Amino acid sequence: MAGRTGPTSASGKAKVSGNAVKHGLRSNRWMSADEQKGFDNLVADLELEYKPSTATQRILLERIAMSTTKLRRLHLIEDARFHNARIDDVVNRFKFQSSGKKPEIEDIERSEASALPPLALLETLSRYQTALDRQLSKAIGELMTLKAHELALIAAAPFVPL
Repeated sequence: MAGRTGPTSASGKAKVSGNAVKHGLRSNRWMSADEQKGFDNLVADLELEYKPSTATQRILLERIAMSTTKLRRLHLIEDARFHNARIDDVVNRFKFQSSGKKPEIEDIERSEASALPPLALLETLSRYQTALDRQLSKAIGELMTLKAHELALIAAAPFVPL
């Protein structure tokens, strides 16, 4: 008896392409179209700044761009969670108000200033940010070291007149 070979149509293959994805670390679909555009622009800017001359320098440059893009996403997530917490706080404060009176602007402003997302979420986001900051600093440091070594080799090379 022959074993199953999986889907054969393009649409079937597309449906199962994400099966068994556990963490997405090797995913090439982790960026939205806007993030991809920002990523591509950042890579172009970094290439102008660092002028990578080796494959290793290009890898480090892309690592810098990936870490930066993920940090930007993290900031958007954090901002959205604070925004949602403020809305939830306002809704909850006035949800069961029996008088039917609309909340005063001062009450809404007070709620916005004091509302926080769950502490566990903030701690998790903070850990991710710390890890990404370290990855970014390390990649920048490694790239700068390689570029400095490259410049030292050029400076040490004997001058050969034409």
